Amino acid sequence: MAATAITVQQIKITDNGLTASYAAANVDGNYFANNGQVFLHFKNSGTERTVTIDDPTSVNPGHASAWDPDVELVVAATTGDKMIGPFPVSRFGSVVNITYDTTPTGLTVAAYRL
Repeated sequence: MAATAITVQQIKITDNGLTASYAAANVDGNYFANNGQVFLHFKNSGTERTVTIDDPTSVNPGHASAWDPDVELVVAATTGDKMIGPFPVSRFGSVVNITYDTTPTGLTVAAYRL
């Protein structure tokens, strides 16, 4: 399998607001289109999960000791509910990749753009 895309939902001022749509976290990871104004909302009904947001930049490019400043987020077991973002394009790029420490059973994610 391959990582699957998460549809970024636009938050707008409307009479009814936005009804969020959540996707199941994919065992092979997820990704989303990034414009620097996107944030993620994770909900967890399973065991504790560690979510890794890939940061393709490095502090010491071109050297074997380059530091990889990925962002890790722990989502608590059973009732875990976490938000993170936005993701500056200069640091994370126009497509952001997400991976999970284990099979993410019970973990869902939504992406929102301001």
